[in-house]
Amino acid sequence: MNAWSLLTIPKEQRGHKGNDGYQDSIPHFYSFDSTVANSSKISTGDIVAPRTAHQIIGLSVVEAVHRQPGTKERHRCPSCGSTKIGYRKTQERPWRCQVCKHEFTHRTSETIEITKYRIEYHSRWKPFSPPIPVATFDDIYVTNAKQQSIRRLDLAKLTMLPAASPFFLGARPTEPRTP
Repeated sequence: MNAWSLLTIPKEQRGHKGNDGYQDSIPHFYSFDSTVANSSKISTGDIVAPRTAHQIIGLSVVEAVHRQPGTKERHRCPSCGSTKIGYRKTQERPWRCQVCKHEFTHRTSETIEITKYRIEYHSRWKPFSPPIPVATFDDIYVTNAKQQSIRRLDLAKLTMLPAASPFFLGARPTEPRTP
């Protein structure tokens, strides 16, 4: 069994525009594809901790991992080909590449073959109330790969986190622990 942090960003808050994002429904399921680091490593029975850029929302256990072939639109800088592009609403040339700094009016797009994933975890969902700061996980991540949407957590350290102890003891995180 492994433990994973799952980053979810609402479409309107996404700065990266190299793809069109994913449909997530916290606290029910998380969607991603094979271009995401660690995508093939999540298994049934793993612990997941969905989070935003600032807060860890809760904990659950993966009940099902659904996989299916699919396609995805990937958007690129027309100058260097990078997918690290951003959209600026108020500029004459609204697109800007984060790699070569080229500013442009139209991005290039391609369709790629992927595996689509959707993990379900709703029946064991335990929200943190209130959500806890994402910095709480700084010492729990196995690697320092901060750009990854799916990051492995040290399960032993996670079980020692005070906010997570009710989850591992079977109580709701919003309920006080009884001796």
